[in-house]
Parts: sequence; structure tokens; C-alpha cells
Amino acid sequence: VRANPAADVAANNLAMLLAAREDAASLDRARDLAARFADSRNPAFLDTYGWVLFRRGETAQALPVLERAVALAPD
Repeated sequence: VRANPAADVAANNLAMLLAAREDAASLDRARDLAARFADSRNPAFLDTYGWVLFRRGETAQALPVLERAVALAPD
């Protein structure tokens, strides 16, 4: 991500790794990385964004994002 900040796959993967942690700084960084996916049509990116929101305790915001991810990839 440092070498190529525009790399969505790297940002997605790093956000997921950070979201697995418990500390606020990691969850804040995960949110900052995943926020770029808020309007994505990629279900994997939406899933990451929704999961990060959920892990931060923002369940009301996470639910519609995760529902969009499922709608884009129902299988």
C-alpha cells in the first residue's frame, strides 16, 4: 500500500488484516483504507468495507453495505 496507494487489492487485503485486530488504531486504519470501497460494485471490496464497519461497532452502517455485497454475489 505504501508503494502503490492506488492498489485496491492491496488496500482491501490490508484492511481485512487490520480489521482482525482489536485495537482502535488498527480499526481506524482499516476504515480509512476500506472507505474507498463504499460505492464499489465489487462484492469482495464491499464485503471488506462492511466487515470493517461491523468490527468497529457500526452495525447499522455495515448492514446495507453487506446486503449490497450479497446482492452482487448471491452465490
